[in-house]
Amino acid sequence: MEIRHLQLVESIVEEGSLSKAADKFFLTQSALSHQLKELEQQVGSQLFHRMNKKMIITPVGQRIYDLAKKVLPEIHKTSKEISAITHGLEGEIRLSTECYTSYHWLPPLMKSFNAEYPKVTIKINMNATHNAVDHLLNGKLDVGVTNDILKNDYLDFTEICKDEMVAIVSRSNPLSERKYLVAEDFTNENLIIYSGPLHTVTVYNKVLQPKGIQPRQITELPLTEAAIEMVKANMGVAVFATWAVRPYITDDSVVLKKVTAKGLYRLHYAATLKNSSKPDYLIRFIEFLSSAIQKDGITLHSAG
Repeated sequence: MEIRHLQLVESIVEEGSLSKAADKFFLTQSALSHQLKELEQQVGSQLFHRMNKKMIITPVGQRIYDLAKKVLPEIHKTSKEISAITHGLEGEIRLSTECYTSYHWLPPLMKSFNAEYPKVTIKINMNATHNAVDHLLNGKLDVGVTNDILKNDYLDFTEICKDEMVAIVSRSNPLSERKYLVAEDFTNENLIIYSGPLHTVTVYNKVLQPKGIQPRQITELPLTEAAIEMVKANMGVAVFATWAVRPYITDDSVVLKKVTAKGLYRLHYAATLKNSSKPDYLIRFIEFLSSAIQKDGITLHSAG
């Protein structure tokens, strides 16, 4: 049984006759009668009693009509949704970012994006924070904001912004007198990080590990404000993005120091599946992500 068969039965019932149903389909009555006989042969039962010019539905015909009333509206609805997605007007973007503090700029970004694409839903996948690539490859994520480009034939990486990582040091810590910090300066310190694993921590994999330096202690603390308070009490040193800590520096009890003479910078990329048929709204979202971040001042190239 095909969709056209359901449409045929529905039309005959609602139009009341074969001739009126034929007019609706812009077919001859003979052609429509042939289709009806074909369907009756297929189901092995008569669907209508022909009484003069009227078509009286049989119990089997009624079952098919009931099915048509359930199925056809769903098919129509789904077709419209598919059309909207195909033309980039409606859909869903599943998003994740490697940095927990990055999530604070998402609400205003999402609000602005939805003003342009009101029928596109943005969902944040917190579970993919440190394994966006796996989630992308498993079809559980649409965009992953990451700091690393991986060699993978199935992924595209689009650069969206750059920021600087700076060390936050207590004013009472001797390191506060340094012009900048190097790997060896972290040897006797408690390094405060947002979260593991360590290979995702920029200062560790770009500065400490290449020099074979292991801090005295490593403390995971995903709350920026709490981390700053620990630094104020000289209970550790943190290395965070400048834009992430600026709002919490309200006095001179801590100082910001460059990491290495040249500074420590991160590039952020939007990772997506390599697909030539990306919906328009996803392409636009990546463009929007980059421009919105830079417009909001998140891209900072110096510690100031």
